[in-house]
This record gives sequence, C-alpha cells and structure tokens, in this order.
Amino acid sequence: MAAGCLARVLIDRSAGADLLVLGRAYPAGQPASQAAPAMGPVARACLHGAACPVVFADPASGNIVSTVNAHRDLVNVPHGRP
Repeated sequence: MAAGCLARVLIDRSAGADLLVLGRAYPAGQPASQAAPAMGPVARACLHGAACPVVFADPASGNIVSTVNAHRDLVNVPHGRP
C-alpha cells in the first residue's frame, strides 16, 4: 500500500521493476466499447516517466502502446484479432 498521487507512486515504484503494465478502467455497468478512446493522465504520465518499459493495453480498441527504449519512444504494437 502506498499513499500519494497515483502516477507519482507508479513512476517511483517503476525504478525497481522490469515492466509496468497498465490498462483502462471503465465505470461499472458501462461496456468498454462505449468508453472514450483517450488514454488517461496516469497512463500518459507513466508512459513518459517510468524508469522501466511500460505496456498500456486498451481492451475496447484492442490497442497496445509500449515504450521500447531509453528514449521513451512510443510504438503501437500490432495485434491480431480473430
């Protein structure tokens, strides 16, 4: 358990991690397909500030965004849907 700004806590804890995996949260009772497509501020902060690689998955769109190097370049990872 940690107290503080969620993005700051995750970024601080990423210093000792091999990978940080993030996803989207949807309001109870709302299908993922009805949610706004934008990534939230916590995920954006972690993608740019974490000390380890970050993977962000959005189940509604099937998109996956990942940081792949020390320059924090963001890439969309291709995915296959049945």
